[in-house]
Amino acid sequence: MCIRDRHEGPSRVRGCGPSDRHGVTVLTGDVVRVTFDKPLEGKATNQFWIVLVPSDAPESATQGRVILPRNITSAELPTSAPGDYEVRLHGRYPEKDYALLSRVPVKVEGWPVKTGASVVVPSR
Repeated sequence: MCIRDRHEGPSRVRGCGPSDRHGVTVLTGDVVRVTFDKPLEGKATNQFWIVLVPSDAPESATQGRVILPRNITSAELPTSAPGDYEVRLHGRYPEKDYALLSRVPVKVEGWPVKTGASVVVPSR
């Protein structure tokens, strides 16, 4: 799972490897773009989902989760308030309500803003 800011320059990619856990910084009202190195191949009993939550939220935090369709390679999560967050990837849904697979830190800076839809999942 890689995290990119909206500008997606090579120097802005974070969280793509085990040694790269510095995260990325975005502005409030912007989106956090999550990309996967290969399409997700979930099954009916093993689906993946992502969520943007405060970094101190328990691992079981599910509010705002987005269940990812099969074969997806990217998704966007909007931001609305400054703070320290994490994008978390979970699997094994609906067998388990949460099963954390990966997490990448995201710092959101700026003033709180109102956002529209809670998530944008690009179509293929």
